[in-house]
Amino acid sequence: MTADQTKTPIRVLFIKTGLDAAELDLIRQLHNHGVFIKVICWASGTSLDFLEKEEILINPVRKKGKFDVPFICQIRSVVKQFDINLIHATDSTALANAIWATYFTNVKIIAYRGTSARIRKTDPTYWLGALHPKVSLTFCVSKSVYQYMKTRLPEHKLRLNYKGFDPSWINVESPQPADFPKLPEDRFIGIFLGSSAGRPHKGLEILIKAFHQLNDTKNILIVLGNSSPEAERLASEGPAHQRIFLIGRVKNATDWLCHADLYIQPSLGREGLPRSVKEAMAAALPIIITDIPGPTELIEHEKSGLVIEAGNADALTQAWERMASDAHLRQRLGVNAKTRLIEKFSPEAFFQNTLMAYHDVLHIDPNA
Repeated sequence: MTADQTKTPIRVLFIKTGLDAAELDLIRQLHNHGVFIKVICWASGTSLDFLEKEEILINPVRKKGKFDVPFICQIRSVVKQFDINLIHATDSTALANAIWATYFTNVKIIAYRGTSARIRKTDPTYWLGALHPKVSLTFCVSKSVYQYMKTRLPEHKLRLNYKGFDPSWINVESPQPADFPKLPEDRFIGIFLGSSAGRPHKGLEILIKAFHQLNDTKNILIVLGNSSPEAERLASEGPAHQRIFLIGRVKNATDWLCHADLYIQPSLGREGLPRSVKEAMAAALPIIITDIPGPTELIEHEKSGLVIEAGNADALTQAWERMASDAHLRQRLGVNAKTRLIEKFSPEAFFQNTLMAYHDVLHIDPNA
């Protein structure tokens, strides 16, 4: 079913720099459900094909910053042309410019919060974000983010909405990437996805320290994403330096997951609901996480993964050794993680919760 723009009561402009798989699936489901939707984003690949085919995509006119006059004018023009009554802006730059563009209009705005990093009420930039009175509702990606945002906003302006993830979005049969390290067959690969440069809360330094403590030379550590200078120094100076591969940023990082034996998320804090953990769950990998809010909503200790104390390199070493030595444990935890992802974090639930929020914000009876 497609939306007739002259009849549908929900008329959405969705704005994001680049869509992830969950957001693209959400847009597809909203469109198929009859919601009138236009999308301003930079699109490529399958997302571009779908958005262009359905005439949903509007190419952005953007320069830079949270007061981007051409972008503000574009948003305002789209709102007027298509009689938009709701803007769903999922990054801070899009949100700020949407706020500027909708002054003196009745357009509602929904924001998104994906991290529990502090919001300072004394910082004026946050008043061009979720704290702005024009923002009707903020989606919180996890319970921990929701609980934190309750200290900044009234509860009626918040909604817990887990981003869904479908295992079919991961190609477990993908060939080994061309830049994958040349390794002996008899090896055990642990992998971490995430940029840690300037982000010590990602815990990469702790992971590297833990890896140097492993005795078995069959163990390999692969890190995808930009690394901090400290992480690079630690990797190069320890006894296992020849078995640590700091690859940097790569395209299609998930293609590497099916060639790993273990996924590690060593975060120290400030996480939302890490997409990389959901991707590892989708690939049925055994997973080690730390006991911080966010990841612990995804993984249950001893049921769908191992949970260790954040910042404890010794505990991480022991968990890695346990995983490496017990194939049955790895299989059980990996299968359970994938099952939990399917049952608790489905794209369908993400869509239904989003659609319900649209009805609530616009005061539309879904049964009318």
